[in-house]
Amino acid sequence: LLNHFTTPVSGIPYLRRHREARPGAPARHWSPGFSRPNRNFAMVAGVFLYAAALVVAYILNPAFFRIALLYTLVTVGYTYYFKKVAILDVFAISIGFVLRAIAGSAVIGAEASFWLLLCTFLLALFLALSKRRHELVFLSAEAAKHRSNLAQYSPYLLDQMIGVVTASCVLAY
Repeated sequence: LLNHFTTPVSGIPYLRRHREARPGAPARHWSPGFSRPNRNFAMVAGVFLYAAALVVAYILNPAFFRIALLYTLVTVGYTYYFKKVAILDVFAISIGFVLRAIAGSAVIGAEASFWLLLCTFLLALFLALSKRRHELVFLSAEAAKHRSNLAQYSPYLLDQMIGVVTASCVLAY
């Protein structure tokens, strides 16, 4: 089940590698023993994996198919836009986890409870905010070079957000 849900998005890294294979792009490390695939193969593999996975998703359950499309939109949105904007990045990550929970319930024919979705969202938000804070504090002056949107965060803002999300998560649980 998890494999059928994550496979539609598995084609996206191929497309991303194709996009980043431009002059001046950072070098990507590949496993030893494997040659760097050419760009055309990356595009074909990405499109093929995506299309095949969507067919399987539709066969499993049409609602699962729709959620897989929405998850793909969130993932592509994160890849190209949300990861560059403070707060939107952590919300996109959290929504991705909620969509996974909804997809799992849809494919088995169960209804996801409001509390499951709320706790999933809040816990994912807590983890994403905590990771951003760790990156910001650990990397300090180099943080913006590691992740461009870290320049938009401050430790104080993240501490406040983490405090609110933690209290909300405890209350929801």
